[in-house]
Amino acid sequence: MNSPDLKIILNTAYRMSNLGDAAITKIMIEKLNKFSKSKISIFCYNPSSDFDFFSKYSNVYGDLYSIENELNPSVPKFLIAIKFIIKTLSYLAWSKLKNFPINFKTKEKIKLLKQSNLIIYAGGGYIGGSNNPFPTIFTLYLSKIFGKKVYLSGVTIEPPKGFFSKHLIYSVLNRIDLITVREPISMKVLNELKIRTKKVLTADYVFLQKCLNENETADLFQRLLISKDSSIKIGLNLMELNTLKAHHTSDKINSYENSIIKAMELILKKTNCIIYLFPFQIDKKVNDLTICENVKNNLGLFSNRIKIINENFSPEQMKTIIGFMDIFIGTRFHSLVFALSQKVPTIAIGYHQKCIGLMQMINLEKWLLDFSFDEKELAEKVLELLDNREKIIMKISEKIPELEMNAQRNFELIHELIQVKN
Repeated sequence: MNSPDLKIILNTAYRMSNLGDAAITKIMIEKLNKFSKSKISIFCYNPSSDFDFFSKYSNVYGDLYSIENELNPSVPKFLIAIKFIIKTLSYLAWSKLKNFPINFKTKEKIKLLKQSNLIIYAGGGYIGGSNNPFPTIFTLYLSKIFGKKVYLSGVTIEPPKGFFSKHLIYSVLNRIDLITVREPISMKVLNELKIRTKKVLTADYVFLQKCLNENETADLFQRLLISKDSSIKIGLNLMELNTLKAHHTSDKINSYENSIIKAMELILKKTNCIIYLFPFQIDKKVNDLTICENVKNNLGLFSNRIKIINENFSPEQMKTIIGFMDIFIGTRFHSLVFALSQKVPTIAIGYHQKCIGLMQMINLEKWLLDFSFDEKELAEKVLELLDNREKIIMKISEKIPELEMNAQRNFELIHELIQVKN
């Protein structure tokens, strides 16, 4: 397939310390680099912390509204708001006045925007809900002011909160060229917002994530002392509690942790199992290891049957290890994708719309727990899932090829958008 001389900007909301984000970014860059004569520039929210990851693949720049210097909780919100307004006015002025006095780094990013053929905004769930829509929405708007083709790719979109936010999102999303969403609830939100832009239900990019080869897998399992013995292997992914505060009350969050501990104790008593804990994000701001260690420490005599997979693994390594589990219990969205794409029978803890939508796509609503679950409910689900493993594996196996094809569809739509000729 031939391709024009492309200058693509990949604008991400990702953190490379998050395994799901790292997987998506790597997949996107590798696929986009297969477009002949394509040059990719990456705008990210945390350029200094993520530079080592991105620089292997492309040129890296801070997003127009980079947040890395504004993560300090001691910075007053009104100062961040003032900074946002000043930046916005500067960008609007620069879009009209070529010689507007803007700093060199920003001028370079604006120049890249103007020179690009296609701008892809990729990320998870950052439009609607409790998210601040203004940085993303204004950057989309600015890209259209420059007359660029804009693709909002593989996202989750939540119902907007507030009249102004709703109308701002409505106005800007109707200006862009293409939207693909990764679960059906987001499509429903777009329809309810009356978004006229072409929109397609696809699937998350991580369904395309590859595993290690046989030799690499053997070496990894030997290092981790994972063996094919008679014990049941249960994978468990937990989300750091502070991150959950954006979605749930403190009472529900505390109940989540306590119910996990009590449920694991019940399961350890009733089965010959080893529980493997899989943190998916470990950095200074978000550290899933904290809750993993707390769960292990609170299981007392059973703690020798709890193993935390706490090395800095690549997406390929982590997906390979998860594929070795007999069943999996996941909170984070991409932990669920890693497990399901390996055909591992999975229970999802529905902390967010995207987890609910994913289980709907695979017709596994029975194995979706409300975030307010209790320990008895989870323990019973685990035991039932263990008894029905083969049936669930067959059910997942029927859907995964379709989801992989839909994930690939995200890239096929890029070719259509830039009018590639065979």
